[in-house]
Amino acid sequence: MINVKMKEIIQETVDQTVIKLKRANLIKDDEKSAFKKTENLLKKYKQLKMSNAQKGRITDITLKKVDFALETLEGDDYEGLIEMIYFEEKTREECAEFFGVEPLTITRNKKRLVNSLKNILFADDVIKELFL
Repeated sequence: MINVKMKEIIQETVDQTVIKLKRANLIKDDEKSAFKKTENLLKKYKQLKMSNAQKGRITDITLKKVDFALETLEGDDYEGLIEMIYFEEKTREECAEFFGVEPLTITRNKKRLVNSLKNILFADDVIKELFL
């Protein structure tokens, strides 16, 4: 049985090690992944596009970048899936019915498409994640 002093020593050692690894950029902090950032941007896209009050240079650039990224999906067998899920808020089951496939196929292809988009929208983060 580990006594209280040993637990304190172990915890202190772990805390110091984690701090050193973070400083050396060997482990991630609580930053969002490029995948999550892409999903969050897609979820906000419709609102950004409709909101005249928020329109500004940064919003316009962001919208153009998302539009460009979405254009790269043209010709894909699941073209339109991103719009259905994120803009039309369709369920996985509704998308599966539309495409005539199982819901798991929708999940896999959504992930694949978001990964393609993240490479365009958050390229710097993707490169950073490769080395962490």
